[in-house]
Amino acid sequence: MDVISILFRSFQVILLEEAWAELFLLNAVQWCMPLESSPLFSVSDHAAGVPNGKDSQVATDIRILNDTLLRFKAVGVDPAEFACLKAIVLFRSGEIYLLFVERRSQ
Repeated sequence: MDVISILFRSFQVILLEEAWAELFLLNAVQWCMPLESSPLFSVSDHAAGVPNGKDSQVATDIRILNDTLLRFKAVGVDPAEFACLKAIVLFRSGEIYLLFVERRSQ
């Protein structure tokens, strides 16, 4: 494997490490993950493992996430638009490249 291939693979790993959460959410919306029956969006499932005093913040975060995903579904984003959104998430401005250069220099 030549140096270019190794660098390219390292760059791909960094891109995925930085964007996996956003890509997961976009895929959940695109493939119509059932929000109502999913433990991922259940306040009671998450509140059990949260330290005291943080359960209201978890409930708020899950409600905001659920509302956002429902808005995406209501808009009816088509597959081409999802592909563009994923590319935007994956290749955000130059910050990812700078992170890549920083990691390579260590």
